[in-house]
Amino acid sequence: NKRIYFGGDSGYFQGYKRIGERLGPFDITALPIGAYKPRWFMGPVHLSPGEALKAFEDLKGQKFIPIHWGTFELADEPLDDPPRVLRREMAKRNLPEDRIWILKHGQTRFMSDHELISADSSEYSKKRGQNRQVNE
Repeated sequence: NKRIYFGGDSGYFQGYKRIGERLGPFDITALPIGAYKPRWFMGPVHLSPGEALKAFEDLKGQKFIPIHWGTFELADEPLDDPPRVLRREMAKRNLPEDRIWILKHGQTRFMSDHELISADSSEYSKKRGQNRQVNE
């Protein structure tokens, strides 16, 4: 069984942590990173790239697919800004690039079981095993 979290329009909230604790870890986590400026206006309804990474970590995600960016001019940031900011935020958090899949529009990505193997702590692996037992 694979676990996927797909997030729609949402500002950052502590519920991501509760969802991760209760339902995580997630093999794939898709969260929006675009239409986030100005923060005073967009903050309650759209994650910034940094907030999306925090939510990804809270959700106990293994792979992150950033969504909701670069298609329409919905906010004040340039269309190509969200992935650029996301990469800077990844570097600040020392997140390895292979955990974040920034796809081109229309791109397809296939995932092997090998890509889902966690390099995280044994607690992550233990919880993952518990989820599998419950779901099977």
